[in-house]
Amino acid sequence: MHPADSDHQLDPALAALHAILTTLRDQARENAILRAHLVALGQALCALAETPAEELSRTDDPQTIPTAAAGSTSPPTTDPVPAPSSITTPPATAATSSEPRTPASNADLERLRQHWNGRGEDSVPVTSSAPPAPPTAAPPPDDQELLYALSTCCAHHAAVIQHLRDQDHTPGVPLPPCDPDAAALIEDRCHRWEEIRRFHTTMTLDDWDALAGSYTTVATMTETLAQVLDDPALSTYRISGLELAAEVQSALRAAIARTQQPPDAGQVAFFHWIRRRAQQEDLFIRRYMRHQDRADPDQWAERRVRVEAWRDQVEDAVYRRRQERKGMGKLRYQLRRVTDGANDEWPRALATIDTLIAQGMPPSHRGLRLLLLPHLATLQAEPDRPQNVNLVVREIQRAHAATDHVPADDNTSSPAESHIMAVADLLRDTTIVLIGGDSRPRVAQTIEETFDLRELIWCDTRPHQSYLTLEPAIARPDVVLVVLAIRWASHDLGAVRTVCERYDTPLVRLPGGYNVAQLAHQVLQQASARLLARRSDTGPAAGP
Repeated sequence: MHPADSDHQLDPALAALHAILTTLRDQARENAILRAHLVALGQALCALAETPAEELSRTDDPQTIPTAAAGSTSPPTTDPVPAPSSITTPPATAATSSEPRTPASNADLERLRQHWNGRGEDSVPVTSSAPPAPPTAAPPPDDQELLYALSTCCAHHAAVIQHLRDQDHTPGVPLPPCDPDAAALIEDRCHRWEEIRRFHTTMTLDDWDALAGSYTTVATMTETLAQVLDDPALSTYRISGLELAAEVQSALRAAIARTQQPPDAGQVAFFHWIRRRAQQEDLFIRRYMRHQDRADPDQWAERRVRVEAWRDQVEDAVYRRRQERKGMGKLRYQLRRVTDGANDEWPRALATIDTLIAQGMPPSHRGLRLLLLPHLATLQAEPDRPQNVNLVVREIQRAHAATDHVPADDNTSSPAESHIMAVADLLRDTTIVLIGGDSRPRVAQTIEETFDLRELIWCDTRPHQSYLTLEPAIARPDVVLVVLAIRWASHDLGAVRTVCERYDTPLVRLPGGYNVAQLAHQVLQQASARLLARRSDTGPAAGP
């Protein structure tokens, strides 16, 4: 074929290729699903382009594409294919060099991608003189951090889907914003549910309700599991929670499958977490951990009731556990005072023991026995001991022959407990406002007692609620802090920051659950300086 004929036939091909790529670029800007497919295609093409070095060394010019005639035994030579005008060709000396070209780096591929997106330079180099730097792997998140991120993302998905489900009733209201930190932690791209809702024709409104309800149930499940991870006293709830979590994630997977979309990144991460944690707990989960054994997503309402009932049980257990730790700390202080000669503390110590047993601590509690063992003689000589104290004395006498000299399990404070005590010093005898979700009395009581608050004002929120309805609570002169639980707060409550600035009240964004350790961590990170300055100005408040 004559070279001129080859050029004449090649120009229309390049023009057609340019038109196709331009159309793909314009559509990909508006279509998230198409962008995901293009990314997968690009990664596959890059993998195919990884030519071994020995093959590159046999080709003088990489832009020369050899073609074989039919029935020919030797590869004929052809004219080199000219490069597109938008790509810079290498110098002539490079084309005649016998050294193989260095493959394109990640930066070169990124510039090429930006070029086709209309944001790059006119000239895009495709070679690099230096090998790409190896990527640095981010440390994996711990279990509690991962569960809170999953809970945040699932709650966001549920809010978006429910909003789209009801969009005919609330036109013009923007979609709730996503928490980018939580989404990045589990590599969740936050599906464009609005596009799927617009173009999907086979799903009914009940299907969308099941999808939103399944996401909400997973959000509740992961938030509650984060509270029972490492406490041996809560192992029973952890085991039952893992079995229930298997059913919850399976129902979400089945609900997502109805949208004809790939599995959700959060659901997949939750599945792998359940499997890994079950192995650590030596637990065999009989149902819902196989692809063929799927939970029915249409039963989402009944499943949500069971998950919320389990959550209430966990919150009661967490409350009792925290009360035990608080009582043990109080008893330890009182016994230390008795040892130092403060005899008036002894009746108070007996009252604390009586309260601990009345609140559900078993008389055989190992930490309590070890704490009271040095005072056994004094306990036995006490004439008017309460009945609960008699039970403890009996258990100490029963175990006295085999006394365990290991120190009590509550004798040291974890970093989380240290943060809680620091925040309690800043908030003691003050009033704070909590915005977000439905008020839960047990959680509110735990927060109040943990931080020795005078009052916790819990402002319930509803979809599309205006922040102006919250201003009276924030404007109270005794309020020293506002906590915004962004997972449960309505999406238009971002303006609450303006109200807080108006009244010079610190605002803390709470991305995770209501766990007091998480709350203490966020308060220290976001508002400790202002709270400390205020406490220095007003002086320390009196203790309870």
